[in-house]
Amino acid sequence: DAYKRSGRKRDSLNQVMQLLVSQQAKLKDDPAAASSWAYWQRRAGNEIANQLYLEGDYVNALEIYLALVDLSPAPDWQFPLLYQIGLIYERLEQPSKAGDAYRRVTRDWESGGKKKLSPGIKEVVMMARWRQDNLQWEDAAGKTAAEIGTKKKKRPAASRSEEHTSELQSPCNL
Repeated sequence: DAYKRSGRKRDSLNQVMQLLVSQQAKLKDDPAAASSWAYWQRRAGNEIANQLYLEGDYVNALEIYLALVDLSPAPDWQFPLLYQIGLIYERLEQPSKAGDAYRRVTRDWESGGKKKLSPGIKEVVMMARWRQDNLQWEDAAGKTAAEIGTKKKKRPAASRSEEHTSELQSPCNL
């Protein structure tokens, strides 16, 4: 936090990343301590990544979320993180990577994650499915718009001006 307050975000992020991975090797012989440490890693890492996201620091938030997603294979841990990763990729204008994150949520849910998930996690799955569908729609709409734009550009100038003139002479339906 001191690094962050002094404007050294990169140093702050590096320190957090070191903390997230440093203690794992030391704790493998002590299951209780390892469990406690894993909880702390997930909680602190998620809070820091969420704060970075809220501040608009998407690249650094993404780096932390990507590190966090592997801390636990549990769907109730991974699904919200993958959803957040998808949102960040959308903000970074990388819809293909966003779609991959959303597809991973829906694919993992359908291949075994359906069992006894909380209503909140089921909602995350539904939101991921909706965002995935929306990205596909936006892609198709963009391709259609590009095709229409290309077709319009190929029309000769005379026909465009004639069309414009006929529109101006159309009666108004009031």
